[in-house]
Amino acid sequence: MTSTRPAVRTIAALAVALGLALTGCTPANPNDPDLPPEADLQLSPHGDAGAWFDPAYAAGLGDQYATPNEICAVTDDVVVEFQRGPVGTSTVLGRALTGGAVQWQLEDAACTRDAFLPSEAQTNRAAAVLIGTAQGSANPRWSLFDPATGRERQKLGVSPQAAGVTPLTWVDDMLVAELTDSGIVGLRGEDEVWRLPIASGATVTVLADGFLGVTERLGGTISVIDANKGAVTMTRSVADAFDITWASDGYVQNIQETDPEYAYYDLRGNEVDRTKGVSQYPFVPQPYRGVTFPVADHRKAGTVVGVSADGTPALFEAENGRTFTQAGELEDLPGGILGLTGVSTDGSLLLFETSDGLVIRDDEGKTVGQWPLDYSELRIESGRIIVSGALGTAVLLPSAV
Repeated sequence: MTSTRPAVRTIAALAVALGLALTGCTPANPNDPDLPPEADLQLSPHGDAGAWFDPAYAAGLGDQYATPNEICAVTDDVVVEFQRGPVGTSTVLGRALTGGAVQWQLEDAACTRDAFLPSEAQTNRAAAVLIGTAQGSANPRWSLFDPATGRERQKLGVSPQAAGVTPLTWVDDMLVAELTDSGIVGLRGEDEVWRLPIASGATVTVLADGFLGVTERLGGTISVIDANKGAVTMTRSVADAFDITWASDGYVQNIQETDPEYAYYDLRGNEVDRTKGVSQYPFVPQPYRGVTFPVADHRKAGTVVGVSADGTPALFEAENGRTFTQAGELEDLPGGILGLTGVSTDGSLLLFETSDGLVIRDDEGKTVGQWPLDYSELRIESGRIIVSGALGTAVLLPSAV
């Protein structure tokens, strides 16, 4: 397959393309003649830096932190979990990832998965976890807490009737959060700035510059929300919402895959480009992991799959169908190139999901870690690999920790 590229070409470029078609060769990379040109692309990921896992896993998988409780947040060294007690009581605990010692606990409190807000280096905003009072409390409230100490940082002006709250992102000094079954709100401390309803079951993707993408699969619509203003700026019906991939500044629509055709749109819903005859592979980390890429990246890097945190392609396919990392060609991938589910921060490690469990390989193809035990879900948070199953959740730690 060929990579997705802009349709406009110069006469010189067409001459080069004709020469390649005659010779059947992939053009040489000017920086490394043994690598295809996809290796030289520079992409621009946007989102949670914790969606890439720690390069320390190169030492293999070591200890694990396992719990039957629900894990609400994970940092480098602390896990925040929700523990149910008798007769409707509950506790939120902060435990050390190594050793499991209790660092702090809040009685009659509750939290849910995805309650974590990562730190933001550009704003010097520290990481936080959203915790509420136990269900049925006489004085229900929601606040942001320090995951390391359990100290309350900021009370939030969320309706006491809210069944659940999931933090989405910061927009300047405003926290944008999703309320279970009742919409999205913008909160500035204890003041509710705006509120918008969304359909039950809709998914929300954080984009760049304070925008959100909402996908309503049952209703077959997508919408864009400007969270700076709390306003819906675009709503569009789509034939199949599963065919939509959100970009940081627009979205990509898979028109059809039999004879591959993709359309690229900005956030106003205007089509900006269309390609035919070439497939568009998903970037990893993916939008549901909290990372998006601009439309321009999707257009120029269709066969790049794994991407490092600085935007360097980590796993990609050349025009002749051969698969490469920055270290060279890989001939055997567990689960194939589309089995990739995670990339280390520096791009040197690749995480695959297979029928036999998860596998970590380095960029030369060497297996450095495996998890053969049964699990139903895998996610990465704060650079840690987390697996969940019928018996509970485990945070897998690198041997170096």
